Amino acid sequence: MQTTQGASSSTPSTTVPEEAKSALSFRVVLAAVFAAVVMMPVAVWMPLIGGGAAGLGFTTILLFAYIARNYGNPLTKQEIQLMNATISVAGFSVFFAGFIQNTYFSNSPEAHMFGITDYIPNWWVPSNPAIRNQVIRTFFVSDWLLPISISIATGVVLSNLISLSLGFLVYQLYVVEEKLPFPFARVEAETSVTLGEREPRKLRAMLLGFLICFIYSILAYGLPLVGGALGLSFSLIPVPYIDLTKAIEPILPGAVFGFATYPFTIFSGFVVPITSIIWLVIGSLAIWVFGNTIVVTYFRSTLFPEWTLGFSLTLNWQRSLLYVWASAAIGFGLAVAVVQFTVGRKAFARAVRSLSSLSKVARAEGMFPLWAIAAMYLGGTAAWLGLVIWLLPGFPAWPFVFLIVVWPFLSTIINARAVGEQGYGLPSIPLRETLYIASMEGVGIPTFSNLGVGVWFAPLPPSSETWSSQFYAARYVGLRIGDVVKSLLLVALPLSLIMSFIYVSTIWSFGPIPSQAYPYAQITWPIGVIQSALWITRSGTAFKSILINPGTPPILEGAFAVSLLLYLAARVLHLPFSLVGLAGGIGIIPPDAFAILTGYILYALLCRKFGKSFVDTYKWPAYAGIFIGYGVSNALSIALTTLVKSIWIAPY
Repeated sequence: MQTTQGASSSTPSTTVPEEAKSALSFRVVLAAVFAAVVMMPVAVWMPLIGGGAAGLGFTTILLFAYIARNYGNPLTKQEIQLMNATISVAGFSVFFAGFIQNTYFSNSPEAHMFGITDYIPNWWVPSNPAIRNQVIRTFFVSDWLLPISISIATGVVLSNLISLSLGFLVYQLYVVEEKLPFPFARVEAETSVTLGEREPRKLRAMLLGFLICFIYSILAYGLPLVGGALGLSFSLIPVPYIDLTKAIEPILPGAVFGFATYPFTIFSGFVVPITSIIWLVIGSLAIWVFGNTIVVTYFRSTLFPEWTLGFSLTLNWQRSLLYVWASAAIGFGLAVAVVQFTVGRKAFARAVRSLSSLSKVARAEGMFPLWAIAAMYLGGTAAWLGLVIWLLPGFPAWPFVFLIVVWPFLSTIINARAVGEQGYGLPSIPLRETLYIASMEGVGIPTFSNLGVGVWFAPLPPSSETWSSQFYAARYVGLRIGDVVKSLLLVALPLSLIMSFIYVSTIWSFGPIPSQAYPYAQITWPIGVIQSALWITRSGTAFKSILINPGTPPILEGAFAVSLLLYLAARVLHLPFSLVGLAGGIGIIPPDAFAILTGYILYALLCRKFGKSFVDTYKWPAYAGIFIGYGVSNALSIALTTLVKSIWIAPY
């Protein structure tokens, strides 16, 4: 928790207007339809050939803002905010694409190599050999009814029921009661404010950010993407990192070292509180530089035997996280939860009381009462738990009870706190993997069996901090929260399901995926199978905890104790400290931490030159311009790449 507010983040105005405005208009629905029809093919295709379609939603917003303004009825800031949230789901949530990747997994050479193909359940991918071999490439066969039904029931219906209930709770806790800054949600909100109110100076700041990021993104991402379509391989700016790991290896062996080149990472230093930045850097260096060096130098044989000279930044990062720091991540996360429920107990109690008896303003916003939130969460988790137990009869129920009923609540409380305070969530941890392995070893379930393999494909609820960010942005611009819920669940979600079904089915019908026509999937999908299969077929546990795995170093307990002691010492001595920032150091490796710190240094220099008040006013629209510049450059690069790939030499 943060005991002082950093200089780089002014306190946001989160006061709700007397009447939050409704913005679920025909224009918002039309923008969602446009995104689903026009942008969805790009969202399906780009992850297969080029890695992603991030930022393209802003092109739709700019188009509709331009049209509305020319017709004399400009979009309001509330409409723009709602449009941004809606098209992000309607145009870029590709639900059915996952089934193709599952199909590849079930019959991939990598899965055969690990010997798990015969045990992959038919409720995840149909057991029909013609489907698994991708001879039949359509969803219009009865074999797909069970996998699709289970995925819709869990990934669409129950997932949204659970995440929405937790979203209301953490919104009341962190936005209304604790008033956390939510820096990146505020950037989205400021984008809507700037485009909606069109204040000239803010528009110029947005244009400056747009131009900087547009030019940078064309050089870093656009030219290599188009060049790759022409058969040219080059990179003007290393992406995503400048890897300096090998350069410092003689001094600091095993250290993760470099500099991030992603523009958002650098400029996030303008909006993340300085206390969080300092402790992010301290935590990142302590873990990934000095911690890794100590592990490699003194404990290599027991903690990191795989390490060897020449490991790249990525290998040092991924493998040390798996073998060493995943345990510390859980310890830090548990410390954040303990502090939240002890030191923050009064705020939590106020949030519960407020939800128990909603005010007139809260009801006008569209908030749900506490009884409805509890019913949604308990009903959703109970139904999910019953379904998973039905799918895996004979498997111990206790890991499912924890992962489905308990962990979504805890992880949302922890991650929403991190996102609200510093913008970055805490790193994902292999908790599921460890619980599965421990439970199978406890009751003697063979690794190569229907239960031993099938359990790894059981659906589980995700963390639910996204709704709180959406609600923060809505509150900031004076938009009804009820409109956000209705537009996402009743407009965007059905559109994304329908259009992703149509476009994914169409593209899959052209030929098997992956193939030479889809080079990115051809590289990344086999790697994903190998990473999953290593867990499915491994023995033992990655966690270093005397409670979970006796005889191993107590890294989990040590991280928990150290983080609590630091927090208590800071409170006693009245020192600025961010427990969330320190914990986030595991998820933010030094290249990213250095980039964020560089952004803050630029911010401080600009404050010295132009004044803090001036910079704090215009940094938000400038950052918004960076998002838009990235999106427009992506749109242009993808269009050119598509054009180049559609041209071939005629045979005459």
